[in-house]
Amino acid sequence: MTTEPPTVDRDSSSKDVVREKMYWQTFYSEISTIPAVPSSFCVLVATEVDRSTPIVEFGCGNGRDSGYFNSQGFKVLASDLCKEAIGKNQEKAGLEGAAFSVCDCTNEIDVESLLTQAHETVDSKTTNIVVYTRFFLHSIDKTQEQQFVIALGKSMIQGDKLYFEFRCELDEALSKVYGKDHYRRYVKTREFVDFLKTIGFEIEYEMTGQGMAKYKSEDPFVSRIIALKKRNGI
Repeated sequence: MTTEPPTVDRDSSSKDVVREKMYWQTFYSEISTIPAVPSSFCVLVATEVDRSTPIVEFGCGNGRDSGYFNSQGFKVLASDLCKEAIGKNQEKAGLEGAAFSVCDCTNEIDVESLLTQAHETVDSKTTNIVVYTRFFLHSIDKTQEQQFVIALGKSMIQGDKLYFEFRCELDEALSKVYGKDHYRRYVKTREFVDFLKTIGFEIEYEMTGQGMAKYKSEDPFVSRIIALKKRNGI
């Protein structure tokens, strides 16, 4: 049975794309102090996903998690919209097994191309891939979020999995190490989960709370979602 693609909810509070582009260019080329060690969420994923499963990361930033996945024997296809971040990741030694590319997550062709590459790398032990994002979803507005998820829904196949970690609405009032000088959205987890379900995903794991992404003086409220693609297409 086929269904009509869900309607994208146009967000009236869309971010200033030009301003954000300049912020991240500066952040990754000059002032980034993000640790090179992997996030705890990355370690969780690496612990439970089979090494034969390719991992596609959207919003890879400085490559801290992609690098760890690579070091653990995963085939990694990592992407970010920031050319400066991708350029620096491509220059790093020790990441020969990770492919970095510029990708616009709201562009269905870009998303499909990256996921197709991942599906083409699977070996005889598996036919599926993992899509991974951490602290990326809250950096795009709601319209972009829905465009991204719809693009994933169209290109992921039955058995593929999503692993998402993001700041949720409970985190908005808390102080931030990096302040509020760039766009940051606080995702309504229940709405996001419900949207995933409408395009063929089954939620396998959902957790919201503190203590999962502590950084210096900041202990944000985050949500972790693991979702299984139950059917091809949306």
